Amino acid sequence: MEHPANGKMHAYSQLQGGNTGSVYVVLDGSGGGSSYYNYKMLWEPWAGEATIVTIDYLGYGMSESTNAERTVDNVVSEIDTALSQTGIEGPYIFVSHSLGGFYTTGYSIKYPQKVAALILLDNAIPDDVLSGGDAEMAGYKQARPLYMLLKYTGILRFMTDNSSTWLNEEEQKASTYFEIKMLLNRTIMNEIGNTANNALYLDDQEVPPINTRADLGLQI
Repeated sequence: MEHPANGKMHAYSQLQGGNTGSVYVVLDGSGGGSSYYNYKMLWEPWAGEATIVTIDYLGYGMSESTNAERTVDNVVSEIDTALSQTGIEGPYIFVSHSLGGFYTTGYSIKYPQKVAALILLDNAIPDDVLSGGDAEMAGYKQARPLYMLLKYTGILRFMTDNSSTWLNEEEQKASTYFEIKMLLNRTIMNEIGNTANNALYLDDQEVPPINTRADLGLQI
C-alpha cells in the first residue's frame, strides 16, 4: 500500500465471508513492531469468523519510514489510504493498543461513517499525557543514544527475544528483526515529539457516537 505523499505501508488482510461480515482492523501501540506479529494471538482466532486487516504505521514493522509529521491527521489519512487500497470496505471495528488509540479515535472523528466500533486496549488517554503522563515518551528520547549503540553494534540482537507461542520460528525471527530495525527511527522520534500536541488536539475534539456494545460477536 502506498500513501501518495508519505510512503509505502504494509497491510495484511484475510477476507472472510466476502465483503458482508465484520471487518476488524488491528493497530499497534508505540514501539516500532509489526501489528501482524504483535497481535497475531488476537486476530488469528477471529479470522475464521470475520475479515481481518492489520496495518503497520509508517515507521513501523514492514512499512517504510517517512519524514511526514506524525500528527493524528497525517497518520489517520495514511490508515485510510491503506484501508482503501485493500479494497475491503467498512464500517470497521478498530482494535488498537496504547498510542494506537489516539489514531483510531482520530479516525472516528475524521471518518465517522466508516467506524462501527472501537476496541481500545490499555488506551493512551489525552488527559494523562497532558498532565505529565508522557514521561515514558521522554524517557525514550533520553535512552535513544544507548539503544542506538546496542542496535548498531549488534548486541541488541542477543537482548531481544520474541518467543510467542502464536508465532512459528520463522515468524519469531521476523518479528524480532523488524522490532530492532525500526527501533526509535526518525519517524518514531517524530511521533514521540508530537505526542503532547496530538493529545492536545484530541482533547479538544468531540468523538461522534459509535458502537459501544460489549458483545461484538467475538471473544477477546
